[in-house]
Amino acid sequence: MYYIIVNLPFFIVRLIIWHLHDKHVSVFLVKNVLGVGLAVQHLHEVLLEVAHVIKADALTGDATAAGTEMRQLRTGGGAENVRPAETSEVELREIRS
Repeated sequence: MYYIIVNLPFFIVRLIIWHLHDKHVSVFLVKNVLGVGLAVQHLHEVLLEVAHVIKADALTGDATAAGTEMRQLRTGGGAENVRPAETSEVELREIRS
């Protein structure tokens, strides 16, 4: 969202400067277009992953599996970075020590 919030207003300002004042800002316009495009692409990928997790949860009815997948999405890691939701207190103490 940062890239959209920052790049979109700068893109509009640079368009106005370019058209009204005949200043050469085309390189910066391209930078802003690329920034917004990459941000939209990343947002689309994240939304597809979230939709996949929700769909998988609805099909299996297994909230634990969906919770594990959501933790993977947030951390960006694989299964080795994820602890199951039903981890006992004893296991948590062993992990912390």
